[in-house]
Amino acid sequence: MLTSFLGVPLKHGEKTFGMIALGNKEPGYSAADQEIVETLSIAVVEALMRKRMEIEARRNMEKLKEKDAIIRKLSTPLVEIWEGIVMLPLIGILDSARAKQFTESLLEYITRNKSEIAIIDISGIAAIDTQIANHILRAIQAVKLMGAEMIVTGVRPDVAVTLVAIGAELSHVVTRGTLREGLEYAFEKLGLKLSKSK
Repeated sequence: MLTSFLGVPLKHGEKTFGMIALGNKEPGYSAADQEIVETLSIAVVEALMRKRMEIEARRNMEKLKEKDAIIRKLSTPLVEIWEGIVMLPLIGILDSARAKQFTESLLEYITRNKSEIAIIDISGIAAIDTQIANHILRAIQAVKLMGAEMIVTGVRPDVAVTLVAIGAELSHVVTRGTLREGLEYAFEKLGLKLSKSK
């Protein structure tokens, strides 16, 4: 049986979404009790709003990470040119995270498909600095350790200058000016011949 009752709504702006309710205090609730509960309701609303914002921010961050992962995957597509030959055209801006992702994807593909030759075409990269050049060189070394051969195509004059400037050891790296020349080398390496149909 309810002998006394004190209810204070939980409000955010004009919206009421709950209530703090107390009951059966002897001899009843005073104005001081109501003031205390109203102060408490403000703190509860602030805590709930903060928690709601944290949850929403976490959800948004997870969505952004998912979108970022999809964009990164799409921006480093692996293309099987022929059995044993995989190509990775790099386009846009290459940062550390993307370099790590493309290297991992490439190594995983080589392992899974037993690819003998990997071609990285860098003609679509906007700019190459020392850091990016080092990422590419590490990818080449990793591919070599997997037992595959790496061909780098699309080497522009500015890229060549950067590679020389950082003192990169390129004696073991096969480079070609164009993707076509890289493909010709890869086919020749695997003993394949291209011929035009009449």
